[in-house]
Amino acid sequence: MLEELIDDPITLRLATGEYSDGEALYTEVSALAYVTEMMETDIDRWGRVKNTSVFLIIVDDVESIPLESQVIYNEVIYDVQAVKVCRDTDDNIECFRVLVV
Repeated sequence: MLEELIDDPITLRLATGEYSDGEALYTEVSALAYVTEMMETDIDRWGRVKNTSVFLIIVDDVESIPLESQVIYNEVIYDVQAVKVCRDTDDNIECFRVLVV
């Protein structure tokens, strides 16, 4: 059922936790996503309304998405802010719900 909705190609840049010349290193993998925009009604500490996107991501052979990771969608790079794992009734990973900014 999710496969019918999740059909936008993205690139997932998984943070490796390593750095080179002060820059984070990533492993890039191709994935499919369903993207929805959302606006948080909370105002951040600088008085701005936070605009974010939520991606439902299906990716093979990935057990977790570190918070330092990035999503590339329509040539825009988004920073991962929160990740939740969506599992089926057999406890297999179906997709990841990723909040980005």
